[in-house]
Amino acid sequence: MEFIRKHKFTTCTISVLLIIIILAFAIFRFLIPNYGGDLYGNRLSGISSYKIDDTKVSEMKDVIGKLEGVTSVEYILEGKLIDIVIRVEDGLERDVAKGYADQALTYFSDEEKGYYDAEVMLTSDNENSEKYPIIGYKHKTSEVLVWSNN
Repeated sequence: MEFIRKHKFTTCTISVLLIIIILAFAIFRFLIPNYGGDLYGNRLSGISSYKIDDTKVSEMKDVIGKLEGVTSVEYILEGKLIDIVIRVEDGLERDVAKGYADQALTYFSDEEKGYYDAEVMLTSDNENSEKYPIIGYKHKTSEVLVWSNN
């Protein structure tokens, strides 16, 4: 007690700073409760049960990449969304390219297609193309791709 009486200002300052630090931490935890948690929260629970095999993806990229009019194929898995980007020559008919997109989805099992959403983007080498890009999207509950209006 003798020490506290002699150093009142220092003791009060340290006490106030300690209270401020505790309050700042409590406010931070209240405002950002999942800090450091999973980026997607619990939306990806069970994703380990639906792993997509890299060999299937490689096979899909090889087969689709060798089709007539296709210049490149990209595959991106982001959370529960499968993105497939198929770059085609500008002269390729849209219906043929849409068929290639449908063919790309056959490399995934029904369980995988029932868990993941799929998005297929058909783009052209020509940036000023009137036919491309077009986008097809398949929700996990639907059976077929739905295409954009352009």
